[in-house]
Amino acid sequence: MRKIIFITIVAFLSTFCANAQGTDTTSVHKETLPFGKPCGDAHSIPKIEHSINVGVGIGASSPIPIPNRISEMSWAPHPCGILGYRLRYTLNSNLGLKTGLQLQHVGMSAKAKVYQMFTQATVEDAEVSGYFTGYNETKINATYLSVPLLFSYKIIGTDWGFDAGVFVALKIQGHFGGAVKDGYIRIDTPTGDRAEVGYETFNFSKELNPFNFGLLFSAEREISQHWSGWLDLSWALTPTLKDTFQGLEYKMYNIYGFFGISYNL
Repeated sequence: MRKIIFITIVAFLSTFCANAQGTDTTSVHKETLPFGKPCGDAHSIPKIEHSINVGVGIGASSPIPIPNRISEMSWAPHPCGILGYRLRYTLNSNLGLKTGLQLQHVGMSAKAKVYQMFTQATVEDAEVSGYFTGYNETKINATYLSVPLLFSYKIIGTDWGFDAGVFVALKIQGHFGGAVKDGYIRIDTPTGDRAEVGYETFNFSKELNPFNFGLLFSAEREISQHWSGWLDLSWALTPTLKDTFQGLEYKMYNIYGFFGISYNL
């Protein structure tokens, strides 16, 4: 995974730097510019465009696919938001490169009935690990500082543009905790000693992955000269919890969508 991330970043930066040797404007010989702006036979558009983005979101940290040991599942989103800056470098009338810096907060709650799910919990003031059958409650909140690396495409004659690429993020803070209740846990193995569980808590916050990497897709529509509306979908390829963590038998991934407005500087 680290090799893939490194190659992706190097390819993006190489493309960006190779095209940064041009002048500050690009001539476009079209009757219509991107985002439906009419012009004459030739028109100069900025090489570099800047925008400030703000938005809200919804999503979940989820195993892919959902294990068959989980049933009766319910999910509730927490308030999610994003604030960021993006820069677009023009390659030609259609294509460009985008990057930036954004602060992103995500979160959710989930409840489910589980059958022999391996976990760690505090039972009668003792830390135990084993296979739990009963009800599980999980709450997740995390804040990330994220850098998108995107290829951008504007559709000539329309107000629409689309982006696709990856994001790299560092966790600033986070919480991953919850409780198991109304069930029992088999200590260490599926047939181990049985301990009744009324209501016991767990906290895996220290096991949150400090690094996040994944795919990012975006659509944008210009509303006016300075304002645009946009929609993002981010799908993490690195797990929410550290690879070394053994407290859950399946991996979870951040999958979140955001929508909002941007001010084009």
